[in-house]
Parts: sequence; structure tokens; C-alpha cells
Amino acid sequence: MHPLFGPNLQLGFVVRDIEGEMRRWATQFGIGPFAYMPDIFMPEASYRGAPAAIRLACALAYRGDGVQIELIQPLDDKPSPYADFLASGRDGLHHFGFWPDDQDAAEQHLTSLGLVPVFSVIYGSAPRPSFYYPDPGGLGAMIELIEGGARKQAGYERIKALAHDAQSRDRAWEIIELYRPR
Repeated sequence: MHPLFGPNLQLGFVVRDIEGEMRRWATQFGIGPFAYMPDIFMPEASYRGAPAAIRLACALAYRGDGVQIELIQPLDDKPSPYADFLASGRDGLHHFGFWPDDQDAAEQHLTSLGLVPVFSVIYGSAPRPSFYYPDPGGLGAMIELIEGGARKQAGYERIKALAHDAQSRDRAWEIIELYRPR
């Protein structure tokens, strides 16, 4: 992946049973604890050019310092890249997420490859949207450019710290509020 996407990587998985998947990731792979947000409403989203207010459950954990694991379960059947993924009969790896230092340069790079965002969403108090781009071919998953924002980065650091805390690793998940409707 191009260096302008930065050193961090998110592996986003769309799942049908998020609590079962958190347990599985914790017990089978030693990943966790998860910051679990059981009901997130995203009123400021757009999917394939149409407004898309969606609800989902999300869980975040880290493997080491640079790989974030994200589990997403749609809580409604409204059009979204998550609901469409499940409706196609798939579940599992959905996207590679990056939070670049220079969001504009990363967006321009993907545009230069002929990619156009199919989903945009404003997370909480982020100053601008995050964008999902279709699989450019050969990756097998979408690309998400995640708007970092100071508050969101601070939340990610809290989750990363949990991964290094031996006592926390004994728990399958932990609830941390990261996203709030605007």
C-alpha cells in the first residue's frame, strides 16, 4: 500500500453476530479486549449518492500497536456497504482502513487510480467524512480512508492501551464510548 496511507491499518470485518465474534476473536486469536459499542446511529452518511442513516454495532480491538481489528454488525437492513455485504451471502473481511496524516493527498491518490467513494460517513465530532472506496482489484476488500480527528485518535489510543494491559486481555470485551451522534 502506498506510504501516504500511514503506518496504521484497520482490518474491518462485517459479521452477523458481533458478540459471538468478539468471543471467538478473544478465545481463538487472543485479540481483545474489544471496545464494544452496541448501538451506533449514523445520521450523516451517504451510500451510492443517496442519504443513508444507518444503525450498527461496532467493536474495536488491537493486535499490537499498528493493526486495529474492527467488527461491524448492521442493526437494520437499510442500504449500506455493510448490509449489502451480508445480503450478498458474505461475511468476514470487508475493508482495509487507513487514517492518513494527509487525508486530501490520500483521497487524490485514490481518485488518480479511477476510484470514486461509494460511502461516506461522519463519525461523531470528526471535522470531515470518512470515505469507502470500492476494491481497486486484487485486494478482495474495500478501502476506507478514516478521518482521524484528535478525539477519535485519543479513543483509539485508549483501546490500544487495553491490548497491552494483561488484566484487560483476560476479558473478552470492554465498553468504551467513542462515537456519539452529533
